[in-house]
Amino acid sequence: MQDKKDRQVFGGFVDYQSHEWHKEGIHNKKKVFDIATVRIAVEKNYPDFYRVLKKRHELLRRLYADYIKKVYHVELPSRSNKIGRNNPCPCGSGKKYKKCCGR
Repeated sequence: MQDKKDRQVFGGFVDYQSHEWHKEGIHNKKKVFDIATVRIAVEKNYPDFYRVLKKRHELLRRLYADYIKKVYHVELPSRSNKIGRNNPCPCGSGKKYKKCCGR
């Protein structure tokens, strides 16, 4: 089983709107990658790279928003103004409603 660091070839951030690249530990045990070389290779082999990246980012944002709505959706208990027969009377007498104002 390989360690995750052994499999990592490229790590960094790409701003799909401004087409800026920022490197984050671009390394491999055998090679050290130059960010400009990686950028040129990606842009050459994938001409619609930035469009696909933007589309994927928008999809992930929508999925995350839907997830948050589902996880943190709290239903408030329903409240009614109806007083039950065996509830204390709202007049403050201390008696049950059915024995006081409920007659």
